[in-house]
Amino acid sequence: MDNALTKLENLLRKPTGKACARVNFLLLTRQFTQLGEPRKTRELVQQDPDKLLDALTWFINYFVKDKKEYSSSIWPTLLKFSEASNFKIHKLSPTVDDMLNLWYALLSGLPHRDMIINLLNVDEDTLEEFRGKLASQDLFLRAKPELKEDDIRSSFDNRVLPTWGHPTVLAFSVLNYIAYRAKQEVRETKEGFLDISKFLEHWQIGDKSTMLVVHIPPRGGKSDVRIYSRLGLFLNKWYSDFFQSEDRCPSFGLFVSSLYTFHKDYRDLSASLLEKFLHHLLDGYVSGELLNKLVMIKTEAFIKEKRGGISRAKSFFSKILA
Repeated sequence: MDNALTKLENLLRKPTGKACARVNFLLLTRQFTQLGEPRKTRELVQQDPDKLLDALTWFINYFVKDKKEYSSSIWPTLLKFSEASNFKIHKLSPTVDDMLNLWYALLSGLPHRDMIINLLNVDEDTLEEFRGKLASQDLFLRAKPELKEDDIRSSFDNRVLPTWGHPTVLAFSVLNYIAYRAKQEVRETKEGFLDISKFLEHWQIGDKSTMLVVHIPPRGGKSDVRIYSRLGLFLNKWYSDFFQSEDRCPSFGLFVSSLYTFHKDYRDLSASLLEKFLHHLLDGYVSGELLNKLVMIKTEAFIKEKRGGISRAKSFFSKILA
């Protein structure tokens, strides 16, 4: 318990970490709209960010001692025991340590509109530095801060990807930006690494490193949690050539971003297919069927507009065949 509590306390001592944690907490607990102690405790954090640790302590006691079950505020996709009594997870009672670890995983992430994105089992100091760079400068003033989307787009040569409401597209975009930004910093300082293995070592990204994306849409919408593990394997496969090349942007990112069709007649379907394609890709599988559909849509749109073709396809397919 001491280790989990210490991690939370350290997070709240850092300005960016504290600001992110407050926004994430308010997003996770916004279901508490009826009068009562949960709502009152939540409102304290709305009014005073310094009350966050006290609020977490209250919620931990509330779920461990009073409710004695996991809740959607602890993990957004869970149902109440009364609604799904046959789910074995609901037959387990949360412990204080469990609660602290789960809260840390959720609160230490970067908020983006109705989503929280986080990297787990990586170097904490490096992650805090990254969090500070990618979080909006308005983080301390706005109720719902967002990631710096312009910065993320820069890693795709300023192409637009549908991150709104598409958690896997957001996950991929952030991973692509991490690789892009790491190489940019090395070139700017003329110090460090230009090698994928040294990049992964610097971040302490390995097979146990995991990306967590939580999507909590407005009241009535279906929450979604995506977990992608073995990030070291994924980055090594798709980005090793980027660190050895003179390219400013990753070829892999340029290929994926070029699959998206922004044309008004196709953008919704294209975004849905890209979300599914990237979900499989981050799990280590290339779906030929989804890729074919994305290419067909792109071709139809290209015939209409005579612009917006597919980029760096040769680089992508060479990795599949290798």
